[in-house]
Amino acid sequence: MKVSSEMKGSRLNMRETAELVGMHEAHFRRLVRRGVFPSAKRTSKGNPFFDHGLLVQVAAVMRGRIGMNGEEIMFYNRNRSRSSAKRVAKHPTGNGDAYLTSLADGLRQLGIEGIELQASRLASLLTAEFGQERPALELALPVIARRLLERQS
Repeated sequence: MKVSSEMKGSRLNMRETAELVGMHEAHFRRLVRRGVFPSAKRTSKGNPFFDHGLLVQVAAVMRGRIGMNGEEIMFYNRNRSRSSAKRVAKHPTGNGDAYLTSLADGLRQLGIEGIELQASRLASLLTAEFGQERPALELALPVIARRLLERQS
């Protein structure tokens, strides 16, 4: 998130600020209540708003991944395009295997993309690591991710 100088003098309500940050408004409000983000200023009628100075502080929290309360925070990008999610859900690996589909989705959430997420590739990596067993995804995800990242470097 980058706050431009053109935003000086602007006032964004909670929903607009949450959209700017890329979060759902309710989640953003929870993080404000927890002290991760600065508290909003209030209008004379009591409506919360974020001015340029507060938006700069919000951007600093997003960049530094440390909340105003000192809490370490990990932010995930909100999926803005439902149509792309539907495309991925229909043909994520190409063969309809639910386990491989879930594994590929988990790897995408970790930021791993590309041809290595094809079903045949994932199946061969699983066989190399675990034999014919299909371990729980919590066990398979870190192992497969490590193998894929080792090959990239």
